[in-house]
Amino acid sequence: MKNIGILFFVLAIVLCTTNAHLAHHCPKICTLEYNPICGEDSNGNRQTYGNRCDFDSTICQHPRRGIRFIKQGEC
Repeated sequence: MKNIGILFFVLAIVLCTTNAHLAHHCPKICTLEYNPICGEDSNGNRQTYGNRCDFDSTICQHPRRGIRFIKQGEC
């Protein structure tokens, strides 16, 4: 009975760490379709991203930069 408790505990830890890892998965491959988006970081620097996937991927990979959507189109 004690072994079953340990097994459930280990299983719970594995499931929690797996879900945490999946939550931080960022898209790495985006299409080359040009549908520009203007974004701005927390320092006020604006940048044009090639498309929404590129924009979202950058936000995901650099969450501390505080990138936000400004407008559809080039900056």
